[in-house]
Amino acid sequence: MKYGIDPSRPSKIVVLSIFDDESRGEKRILVGIRSEDTNPTHSNVVSVPTQRIPESIYDDIMKRCSAVLTKKPDCDFPERVRKTFSLSTAISDNEKEKGHNSVIFTVESLLSTKLGLADYLESGKVKFIARPRVLLEGEVFYEEKDVEIPGEKIILNGETVYREQAMMLNIEVRLKGAEFIPTQTASYRKIRWITLTDFKKLISTREASFLAPVFDGEGVHLCVHGMCLLSSDAAIETGLIR
Repeated sequence: MKYGIDPSRPSKIVVLSIFDDESRGEKRILVGIRSEDTNPTHSNVVSVPTQRIPESIYDDIMKRCSAVLTKKPDCDFPERVRKTFSLSTAISDNEKEKGHNSVIFTVESLLSTKLGLADYLESGKVKFIARPRVLLEGEVFYEEKDVEIPGEKIILNGETVYREQAMMLNIEVRLKGAEFIPTQTASYRKIRWITLTDFKKLISTREASFLAPVFDGEGVHLCVHGMCLLSSDAAIETGLIR
């Protein structure tokens, strides 16, 4: 079954807002530049870690949550965010709960697959607590390329793009073991910690070039339809786990 075409069957995408739980001073959030080799959609742009998940896992996570419809985030680039929900649920701890907990399973899957942390999770060197925070319902847009792109082919502002209906579930992760985060993986050619001040500037200005020093002088680009970044900003606005 193809997801993402009909609004009644949106793609389910999980987003992790990963914070260094052991940093001193200002809090830090993890971002990366998406690799072109493994990310045909929105490649070479700064992003927080994302991964598509099965509908059954999404449904199980949402069963744990109470969702409250809120106003759209105060930001000028959610062109196609239709609804924003604030989520409330218990905190999950990977030291106390294993893979039978759908939140723990989902976070560990993304940390292992996208960030290469499988060995450190298995050995207990990387630990975390997690809680779903925000759900965005809307549309994601991709440029046309010579590969299969999810969604429906449409004309937008005179250009051919692919529009995907999506539910973007943002999970806050407070991580211990930040020193084990690699500087690159197959999914992200550069991975870095940035301050919340810089992250908020990224969202409010829609400008990423100021992060060039963080990424070794490389020019950094921002996806203007960046629902993943927007969901992390909304999660921060709701208040982080204490």
